[in-house]
Amino acid sequence: MEEGTDERTKSLETEAIAPTPMFNNAKAITIEVK
Repeated sequence: MEEGTDERTKSLETEAIAPTPMFNNAKAITIEVK
């Protein structure tokens, strides 16, 4: 499950980097907290 989520998160991060880099940063923090 973690592996699948990681792949999905990577895709979301790549997409978020273009539209909202700040949002991506928040997501990265969430991943670390998790």
